[in-house]
Amino acid sequence: MRSDDSVRYDAVDTAQHPARECVTPYECQPVEQLIIDTGVYTLEALFRTCYAFTDRCYLFLRRTGPNEVTVEFRQRQKDIALADAVGAFGNELIDQRVRADLAKETSRIREWIVAQAFVEADLPGPHPLVHLEEDASADDNGALSRHV
Repeated sequence: MRSDDSVRYDAVDTAQHPARECVTPYECQPVEQLIIDTGVYTLEALFRTCYAFTDRCYLFLRRTGPNEVTVEFRQRQKDIALADAVGAFGNELIDQRVRADLAKETSRIREWIVAQAFVEADLPGPHPLVHLEEDASADDNGALSRHV
C-alpha cells in the first residue's frame, strides 16, 4: 500500500474474501481502491475524472470519512490493467484540479473578453460591460484591474 496525505492506494484481492457473495459478475473481479482527500481535490474534480474513466473501468464511489471518498475500480475490459488505470486516474485528478483552479482564476478575464465581443457585434439591449464594471468596482482586492 502506498500512502500520502491526499491519496491512498489499496489493492483488494476479492479471492481473499470468500464470504463475500457475488451478486453481479463484476463483483467477483479484482478490485483496486483509491482513497481521495476531498480537502485537496474538490468533488467537481473527482467527478470529472471519474467521467473520463467510465470507458475504461467500472467506478464506484463511497464516502468513507468527513473529508474522504473511496473510489473503487473494477475491470470493464479484460485488457485493462487496473493498477495502470489507478495511476492514470491520479494524474487525471491532478489535471482536473489544476483546470478548475485556472478557470476560477481567469473567470473575470473570460467574462470581459466575451462581453467585449458582444460590444463589437453591436447587439441591441443593455451594454454587456455595465454589470462587469459594477462587479469590478465592488471587488475589494482589485483583482480585475490587475488582469485587464
